[in-house]
Amino acid sequence: MGNELDLRAWAEDDYWLLQRTVGDPAMTKFLVGPESDEKMRSRHEKYLAMNGSESGQMFVIVAGKDQTPVGTHGFWEKDWQNEIVWEIGWFVLPEFQRRGIATIDSKCQTSTASCMPILPVKMSLPMQFATNWVFRYAEKLISNIPKAIG
Repeated sequence: MGNELDLRAWAEDDYWLLQRTVGDPAMTKFLVGPESDEKMRSRHEKYLAMNGSESGQMFVIVAGKDQTPVGTHGFWEKDWQNEIVWEIGWFVLPEFQRRGIATIDSKCQTSTASCMPILPVKMSLPMQFATNWVFRYAEKLISNIPKAIG
């Protein structure tokens, strides 16, 4: 599949990705566990509503010439310590993990987030236990955004 990754906006047909990520016990093992269908439907509607908004964006990570969905990626506003900050998160589907997708995606996150209004960035807890190091790397990249556009 190579390193050809791209992002596309979350779409109506992407509900299945929630079932494979936040609905999967293995994928949410280090979080609070899988979400109910009702919670996933609500999340799906929220993601669709974020398209074109200034409060964040959800994407599907696609790979290769055939644009195969391999995961999800997003950033959104969050109130943290009485301050509005960006929170970011992603999932990579199990069959595509350990191929460097999360590392490449962290670079995509910093470039897409840099197009949004400047807000402090809060790193969320990792979506996968194994991606702790990716978040540390992404935090270093994100800390350079204001310098790059300032």
